[in-house]
Amino acid sequence: MLLRLFAPVLPFVTEEAWSWWQEGSVHRASWPDPAGLRARAGDADPRLLDAASAAIAAVRAAKSAARLSMRAPVRQLVVSAGEDDVARIRAVLGDVQAAGKVDQVVVRPSASPQPVHHVTL
Repeated sequence: MLLRLFAPVLPFVTEEAWSWWQEGSVHRASWPDPAGLRARAGDADPRLLDAASAAIAAVRAAKSAARLSMRAPVRQLVVSAGEDDVARIRAVLGDVQAAGKVDQVVVRPSASPQPVHHVTL
């Protein structure tokens, strides 16, 4: 499935990898069906991706504003959010820390309707 998604960007690499286990061309294969991706996700909360994406976007924005490399470490990310969002953030903490090179993540409950992210570089 991922090969078909990468094919427009990495045409030669994906074509070679496709030939290892599939007949024909990856470029002629049908586009992945979202239902298949949903089936692989199982009963996972689709809003987990939103929570992780928002946190990572806040880290990336802080690094960009400071003109730092995306590989630069972040000392702390503080996320203030409602109860439901706190649970989602805690579920994806490892991914957020790895993607953003974040040393410490603090999650605080708040009455805010949307999560608020504070990044300390």
